[in-house]
Amino acid sequence: MSIVALTARLFTHMPRRKAVILPLFAAALFAVRPLAADEAALLRQLAEGTPAEKDSARQTLLVSATAAAIPTLTAQLARPETFDSACLLLEALGLPEADAALRAALTTLDGRELAGVIAALTRRADTAAETAILALVDRPQPVRSAALAYLGKLATPRALAALAAAPQDAITADAMLVAAETLLARGDEKQALALYARVSDDTRLADHIRLAAFCARVTADPDRAHTLLPAALNHASAVWRGTAARLTAQLPDKLLKRRGEDLMKALEPQGRLAVVQALVHAKKRAGAPLVRAALKDGLDAPSRLAAAAGLGDIGDADDADALIALLGQTDDALADAARMSLIKLDDPKTDARIAKALARRPANDAALTRLLGVAAFRKTPRAAPAIAEHLAATAPTVRTAAFQALTELATDKQIPALVAAFCKAVDPQERRAAEKALMACARREPDATTAAILPLFAGADAERRSSLLQATGLAGTPAGLELIQRAVDDSERAVADDAVRVLANWKEKTAAPKLLQLAKTYPNTSLRVIALRGYIRLIDQEQDQAGRATMLREASALATRTQEKALVAGAWRTVPTPEAVAALTPMLDDPALKTEALKSLKVIALHTPVDVPDKAPGSLLTPLTFVPRRIGTYRSEACCVADFNGDGKLDIAAGPYLYLAPDWKAVRIRTVSSNVGEDGKGYADDFCNLVVDVNKDGKPDILAACWFSKTSYWYENTLGSSKELWPEHVIDPLGNHETGTLVDIDGDGKALEFLPDTGVTVWYEPGVLTNGQPGYVRHTISMDKSPFGTGVGDINGDGRPDVIRPNVWYEAPKDIRKDTWKKHPIALGGKDGKVEHTANIIVFDVNKDGLNDLITSVAHKYGIFWYEQQRDASGTISWRQHLIDDTWTQPHYLAFADIDNDGNKEVIVGKRFMAHNGGDPDAFGKLCVFYYRFTPGPNPVFRKHVVTYDEGVSAGLNIVPVDIDGDGDIDLITTGKWGGPVIYENRMTEWVSDDERRAALGVKPTVPEPLPVDNLALASRGAKASSDSELPGNTGCTARLNDGKRSTHSDFPATRWHSALTPMPHWAEIKLAKPAAVRRVIAHFADPNGYATAFEIQVKKGDAYTTVYKTDKNRDGKSVNVTFDPVQTDTVRFVFSANANPAYPNAAQLSELEVYAE
Repeated sequence: MSIVALTARLFTHMPRRKAVILPLFAAALFAVRPLAADEAALLRQLAEGTPAEKDSARQTLLVSATAAAIPTLTAQLARPETFDSACLLLEALGLPEADAALRAALTTLDGRELAGVIAALTRRADTAAETAILALVDRPQPVRSAALAYLGKLATPRALAALAAAPQDAITADAMLVAAETLLARGDEKQALALYARVSDDTRLADHIRLAAFCARVTADPDRAHTLLPAALNHASAVWRGTAARLTAQLPDKLLKRRGEDLMKALEPQGRLAVVQALVHAKKRAGAPLVRAALKDGLDAPSRLAAAAGLGDIGDADDADALIALLGQTDDALADAARMSLIKLDDPKTDARIAKALARRPANDAALTRLLGVAAFRKTPRAAPAIAEHLAATAPTVRTAAFQALTELATDKQIPALVAAFCKAVDPQERRAAEKALMACARREPDATTAAILPLFAGADAERRSSLLQATGLAGTPAGLELIQRAVDDSERAVADDAVRVLANWKEKTAAPKLLQLAKTYPNTSLRVIALRGYIRLIDQEQDQAGRATMLREASALATRTQEKALVAGAWRTVPTPEAVAALTPMLDDPALKTEALKSLKVIALHTPVDVPDKAPGSLLTPLTFVPRRIGTYRSEACCVADFNGDGKLDIAAGPYLYLAPDWKAVRIRTVSSNVGEDGKGYADDFCNLVVDVNKDGKPDILAACWFSKTSYWYENTLGSSKELWPEHVIDPLGNHETGTLVDIDGDGKALEFLPDTGVTVWYEPGVLTNGQPGYVRHTISMDKSPFGTGVGDINGDGRPDVIRPNVWYEAPKDIRKDTWKKHPIALGGKDGKVEHTANIIVFDVNKDGLNDLITSVAHKYGIFWYEQQRDASGTISWRQHLIDDTWTQPHYLAFADIDNDGNKEVIVGKRFMAHNGGDPDAFGKLCVFYYRFTPGPNPVFRKHVVTYDEGVSAGLNIVPVDIDGDGDIDLITTGKWGGPVIYENRMTEWVSDDERRAALGVKPTVPEPLPVDNLALASRGAKASSDSELPGNTGCTARLNDGKRSTHSDFPATRWHSALTPMPHWAEIKLAKPAAVRRVIAHFADPNGYATAFEIQVKKGDAYTTVYKTDKNRDGKSVNVTFDPVQTDTVRFVFSANANPAYPNAAQLSELEVYAE
C-alpha cells in the first residue's frame, strides 16, 4: 500500500482518541527505511530484535506493511512482549482482514491485552465486534472500561441497553457521556438529553461528572435552561452555583431577555448573587435587566451590592437615577458601589441625569457630596451651574465637594460665585479646596477671574487678599496688574509684601516701572532684591534695543550682590553693542561672574566685535560652540559625507569604512593601503574622498585619489545589492595626488568636475569611456609642472571659471575642452613673494570691489593669506598679499561656509597632523581647528576663533561643512592621522562646559572588525604557497604570498611575490592545510602600476584545475575581492593573463593571496 493511501485511510478513520496513533504515525512518515529489508525480515526483527531494532521495524512497517503480514501479526498478539506493536500495526492497516484478526483475539486474550484490542476496535468503529464485546462488560478492569467505552462510542440500541443495565458508577457514566455525544452527532437529541439527565441527576456520582453532564445538557437544550438552571443555582455547593451562573451568562441574548425574569424569581439569595456576578464579569449587557431587578427588589443585601457595583459595567443612562438614589444610603459600601458605577457608566446621556439630580438636590448631604464627586470625576460641564449653587450649602463637606468639582468645571459664569464663596470659606479643608479651585480658574479663565476678584478684594481679610493676589498674578491681566500695584501700599504689611512677590513674577514688561521703583524704595531689603530680579527678568520683553540698554543701566546701578550682577550679565546678551561689551568685560575678572559674562559675550560676538582673548594665540572669544565627537579611530586623512544607504540620514566615509548614521556603525566598503602607526607617522594611501554619482544609478559613489599609487579611482556604491566590498574603478594613473576637489569648470553651476591636485594641471568630467562604461574623461590644461595647490573661479570677469595654481593661473578659453588655456603668472604661498605649495585656493571677492580675490594658505609652513586683485589703467592684473594669520603651521585645507548663519561665509582651517612625519615647522604644535569671521568690504578684518584647540583632534586633507544632524546649522566633519573621523557639532551660541566637551570626545567608538576574518591561506595555519616562477634575485619571494603582511605603497618591493619576466600567463597558488568549501578569494596587488587587468581564479579538483572566475576587464588597482559558489578543494590558484604596466607586460606580482570559506 502506498504511503499516500495509508495517510488518507488513517485520517479518514482516525478515532476521536488518537493520542497513541498520531505521534507514531508522524514518526513513521519521516522514518528512513532500512536498506534491502523485506517484510518477513522486518516482522522477525519486530519480534526478536533489540529495542532499537524493534522500533525501526515498527516505524517501517507502519508505512509498508501489507495484508501478507496479518497472520504473523495475529500470532504476535498472543505474546505480551510483541502485543503492542502487533496491535498497533493491525489497527493501522485498516483492512477487513486485520479487523477480523482483532475480533478473533477477543476470545483468546485477557487483561491489558484484551482491553488494548477493544480500544483498537473502538477507534476502528468496528460494529461487527458488538456481540463479542457485550459479553465482556462484566469482566474486571481494565477490560470493563474498554468494553463500556466501545459501547458508548457505538451507541446502538443494544449498546445503550447494556449501558443502562450496567452498574451506575464513574466508568459507566463516562461511557454514557460518550454515547450521548455520539447520539447528538447523529441528530438523536431526545436520547442524548435523556442520557445527560440520567447522569446529571444521579446523586451517587461525583460532582465533576454530574456537572459535565449538566453543562452538556444545558448547552444541548438551551430553550429549557430556565427550568434546569434554578436547581443548580440554588445548590448548596458554590461550585455548582458558579458553574450554573457562568452557563446563565452564556445563554443567547434573546433567551436571557425572555426567560431571565422567571429564572431570577426562582432563585434563592445565593443563586441570585452568583448570577449577578457572572453577568457583570461577562459584561453581558443583555443581562442588565436581571441585575436591575436584583438592585430594585432589595431581597438580599449581597445581591443588591453586587448589582450596584456591576451596573457601571453593563448598564446605561436609565440606571443613573436608581444609582443616584443609593448615594445617600447609610450603608457606605452600597453608596460607594453606586458612586463608582455612576462614574463608570459610558452612556453619554448619564451626564444629563447627574446634572438634573444636582439641581433637584439629593436627599441628604452625604448623597450630595458623593454626587458632586461623581460630577467632578466624570468632568460633566453641564452640571457646573447646579454645582455652583451648592457653594452656599450649609454643610462644609458639600461646599468642599462643590469647590473640588468646579476646579475643573467652572466657566466664566460660575467664577463670580466661586470667588465670593472663597472669600467666605471658614472650614480649613474647604479653604484648601477653594484656593485650589480659585488658582485653576485664574489659569483657565484669567479675565473672568480678575473681574470677579476686583470688587471683592478690598472687603476680604488679609489672608484672603494675599490668596487673591496670587490668583491675580496667575491670571496676568492688565486690570489685575493695576490691582497688584495698588496692593503694594496695602495697610497690612504681609499683603503688601505678597503684592511685591506677585509683581516680581509678572510676565509682561508693563510691570517694569513699578518694579524698578520698588527695587529702589521698598522698605524691605529682601523684597527690594526680589523686585530687582523681576525687573531684570523683564528686560528681554522690551522690543527696542535702546530701551533694553536703558533698563540694564538702571539694573546695573542697583545690583550690589553677586547673584543680581550675574542676572544683569546674562541680560546684557540681549544688547549686542559695544556698550554691552564694555559692561561685561570687567566681570571677567570676577570668578563668580566670569562664566555668565562669557556666555553673554559669546552671543554678542555674533553681532559685535568682542576683543576678549581665547585660549589659542591670536584667537578671540568664539561666538560659536563646536562639540567634538569622535566616531572612529582609523588613521587616514580624507573623508566625505552623503546619504550612502538611502535612509534619509547623512553618513560619513573615511578610509576603508562607511559610518552609518545615526549610530555611526562602521561598515567596511574598500581596502586602503596604510602603514600609519600609533604616533601618526606613515600614510594611508587615501588623499581625497569626494561624493558623486558616477554611474547615474541614484546612489552616491566615492571618488578617491592617492599619492603613492599615483592613481585616482571611483568606488561604486553597492549598498543594498551586495555585501561585498565596493567595486573599484581606475580613473587615471596620473601621478602623485596631493588631494583633489569637485569644482564647476564648465560654468553650469554644478560642481561635478574633478580637479586633482597634482604636479600637472588637468581636469576630469563625468562621461562614458571608450569601453562604454561610466567614468571620468580627462582634459589637459597644461603638462607644465606646478607646486601643489588648486582653485577654480572667474579671475578676469569674463564669466568663465579659470583655474589657479600657486605659480600660474589659467584663463579659460571659450571651448574649455579643445582650445588652449592662456597662462598668467602669479606667486602664491610665500610671504616674500615666492611661490609655495598652498592649500586649495578659494576665489571670492573679499573687499567687495567687483574683482574676485583669492584666499589660501601655505600648506606646510606659517601663513594664511588673502590676495587682493588689483588692476592698472590698462587692465593688467596684479595681486597684493594680505596676512590673515601666521601663528601656526600646516593649514593644509580651507573650507568656506556660513557656519554662523549671518549670511557671510567663514574660512575654516585646521592643522594637518604629521603631514611629513614630523619634518615640518612646528610639526608637533598643538592640534587645532579655527574659523575666521570677516565682513566682505573695504579693509576686511579676519577674526580668529577656536573650533578645537589642544584636544587631540584637528583636521586632515579636507573639512566637510554640512548639517550632519539636521538641526539647521552647519557642522564640520574631518579626519586625520590622529584617528577619526570626528564630527564638530555646531551648537551655535550654546554654552558647553569643558567637562561636557571632554565627555563627548572621550566616547569610545566601536572599532569594526576586519572583513572577512578567517583567512585559510595563511602560512601560520599550515597553508603552503607556490608559483610558476620567481624574478631572478628574488628567490623565496613566493612565501610572501601568505605571510599575512600586505604591501604598502612604500615597501611593496620587499613584501611581494614577483614572477619571472617570461611570457604570460603566470600563476601563484595556495595549498590549504586541509580541504574546505572555498567561496571567496582576495588578491592584493603589490605595485599599483602593475595590477592584473586579466586574470582567472582556479580550484583544484582531483588532478585537474577548474576555473571559477575569469575577467579581462579588471580596473581595481589595489585588490580584487571575488566570490563564487562554494567549491570543496584544497588548492586555489590565481592566474595572471595581463597587467596594467606596458613597460613590463610580462610581470606578475601579488602582495598577498587570501582564501575564505564562508
